[in-house]
Amino acid sequence: MSKIEKILQELEEKLYDNKRDYIGITDIIHCPKIPKTEKPKVILGKIVDEYVKKILSKHKIKTDYELKVDYNGLIFYIHPDGIDEKKGIIYEIKSSIFDIPSDIFDLNKQYLLQVFSYLFFTHSKEVVFIFITTDKIKTYTANIEDFLQRGYKDLLKQIIDK
Repeated sequence: MSKIEKILQELEEKLYDNKRDYIGITDIIHCPKIPKTEKPKVILGKIVDEYVKKILSKHKIKTDYELKVDYNGLIFYIHPDGIDEKKGIIYEIKSSIFDIPSDIFDLNKQYLLQVFSYLFFTHSKEVVFIFITTDKIKTYTANIEDFLQRGYKDLLKQIIDK
């Protein structure tokens, strides 16, 4: 196998690997699997996540956080992109080939529910979205009260109870 074939194989293993042996919160809130035709978005997201997580780690933000949740007998895991446990701040990285939304609550409701679940189950009080497109970087901040006022706690409970 040539060097370039080995590099390609390693990239494909890293960037296409979606195997896991646990139930995540995204499974519960029905975050659909991305079709094969959209693999470039998955690849971009993985590259951006890895790069941004390195920067977050330099600033003492934990990027390998995992929490096993037992909610009414349903066991699942949450994995926020970053968490500052001392300050109660969740960091969520999103990448897109489209424009950045004008407001955090213009994002896909599943993303917002996912982030609310991170806030709720880690008892954090704030989320910082780091939104990256091909030519822009923007951050949004919201606190748990913003989500509670929009009914995300009830929505999460309804979905998990199903």
